[in-house]
Amino acid sequence: MNLQEKFKYLENMLLNDRDTFHIQIGAPFILFVYDPYEEMECRRKVKELSGFLKSKNIKVLEIPLNTFIFDILAEYNSLEDVFEKEKNDLDEFIRGISQIYNQKIKEYILNRIKDKIEVLFITRIGSIIPFYRTSDIVDKLLNYIEIPTVFFYPGKYIKDYATDEEEILFFGKYSSDSTYRTYPIG
Repeated sequence: MNLQEKFKYLENMLLNDRDTFHIQIGAPFILFVYDPYEEMECRRKVKELSGFLKSKNIKVLEIPLNTFIFDILAEYNSLEDVFEKEKNDLDEFIRGISQIYNQKIKEYILNRIKDKIEVLFITRIGSIIPFYRTSDIVDKLLNYIEIPTVFFYPGKYIKDYATDEEEILFFGKYSSDSTYRTYPIG
């Protein structure tokens, strides 16, 4: 499917199957995999779809993950300390940021979901690498979110014809090394 077809498929799911699609996987999560080279077009389509759903009286919330770490660190007034750590010890910096993601990502997302939100879009996922993985976020949110949640994932499905299995490559290059309890579109 091309990007337009994927968005049309997603739109149909969110309009017509919002309350039932997750029965087969046991979680209301959708992994929307798109070509990383289509990032800007995907962002535009997310806004377009969000506006369309809102025009149908479906309440949508988008949470872009690219601001997460700055929002959390700003709460602690520690941005300068973090930038200094990054300069002096990159490995320690990555470990520290990874711990923050592990401790705070679920709370960060759940605190932004207001009553009556019917669809959640998690965007800008590429910004969390190398600190955290999308599958870790899915695992953290499992059993806490009951509304359709779409993870917009820049990657590609690659089929291994020897095993007849598909693998998702983040940015089309990096193995995810994970399984996703999500409904795949891609």
